Amino acid sequence: MTDHTLFPAPPPAGPWWHPGAPTGPPPAAPARRTGIPGLASWAQRATAAGVEVGIAGGLMSAYLAALNGLSPAFAALQLLALLADTDIRGALAGGYWVVDGGWLLVQWAERGRSGQGLGGRLVGIVTVDEDTGAPIGAARAIWRGVLHVLDALPAFATCDARRGPTPSVAAWWSGGS
Repeated sequence: MTDHTLFPAPPPAGPWWHPGAPTGPPPAAPARRTGIPGLASWAQRATAAGVEVGIAGGLMSAYLAALNGLSPAFAALQLLALLADTDIRGALAGGYWVVDGGWLLVQWAERGRSGQGLGGRLVGIVTVDEDTGAPIGAARAIWRGVLHVLDALPAFATCDARRGPTPSVAAWWSGGS
């Protein structure tokens, strides 16, 4: 008589961690496009961004010019605010960034809706989803724009307005000059 508990039958085919699993290559993933023909060059993208940022800078300058040109009216407004024990200088300075941020948000949302902001329309480039070829949507375009602002910050962090650019990021990081 043979005792089968000492020598069990071999497991069915499959990897040792999952007996019975099918062997062979995994099923093929759906085909993914590796790139969209006619991608925009770096120069086209930089030009489109430069147009949009340049307009934002112009709007900020126009805001400051309006504050200076209307200075008697703003002085009277500040006088009324001071009489009411309120300081509105921060609100006026905040308007500077609201104008800039508002312009960029509108451009990013437009890029998400139609695939083009003003700069993209002027240069002739479109921002689309790689898989579908459709515009990426407002939320993704705004998130993309915010991340582009964040990834540009190190370029500004390495410049000291009093001494000019530091020799390297490492020197800036360590506090040296």
